[in-house]
Parts: sequence; C-alpha cells; structure tokens
Amino acid sequence: MSLPSGFAAIPSAWYPDGTHLAATWVEGPTAPPSLWQVSIMGGAPRKLIDNGQLPAVSPDGSQIAFVKGPKHAEEIWLMAGDGENPRQLVVPCHNCTVGVPAWSPDGTKIAYVVSEYTPLWRADTSVVSFNLRTGRGE
Repeated sequence: MSLPSGFAAIPSAWYPDGTHLAATWVEGPTAPPSLWQVSIMGGAPRKLIDNGQLPAVSPDGSQIAFVKGPKHAEEIWLMAGDGENPRQLVVPCHNCTVGVPAWSPDGTKIAYVVSEYTPLWRADTSVVSFNLRTGRGE
C-alpha cells in the first residue's frame, strides 16, 4: 500500500468491502486527530472529518461511529461511511474519557466504555449501550 510521504495514519477499522480502512491521523504535535478513508487498492487517502478518532465502521459499512472532542470532554458521533452528515449522538461528559465504539451485529446499537474521573482522579468506569432506533442510552 503506497501512501503519501509524511502521511502516518493509524489504521483503526475495516470497511466490510475489505478494500478500505478507516484511519486516524495526527498531522503534528498540537494538531487534533482527523479521520481518513484509505484504500488498500491505491489512490490518495480521503479525509472524512477533522477532530475525530477511534472510528468503528458499521457492519454494512454505511455508518461510522467515532469519538470527537477534547480529552476529558469526549463525545460519541455518527456519520455516513463516506464522512457525510456527521451528528452528535452522546453529549460530552465532563472529566470523562470515552473508549472505541463497538457496533452490535445488526447495526442498531453502539456500545462504548466511559471512564468518569472523580475529584481525586479515581475512575468510575461503565459500559454504555446506545440504541440508534430509539436515540437513547441503555
């Protein structure tokens, strides 16, 4: 796989077609991460969104769940598989860190880990499930 010079993206998730990857790239030490679609067949990588990381491609490839936002105020977002129509699913939690989203096999729910930090920096960690049909956490 040939990539542009200096493009050191980290592969994160396969599209179900087996020829594309969702990847995270941080351009420099102070730049926010961005999400890219990379073809293993060649061609230039295509930016999907700025300020996104930890992508998870839906089982049918039509959507990508990802983490967006600054450290300790992260949010779960959803966008089309081609990067269009991004929208926030879960509002930020103050003093929280969010883990990589995971799709249910039927593509109707997203699960993720949330670690909420107390004033003494002890982490209260839980697994959250978000139902895309109802628009609510479970």
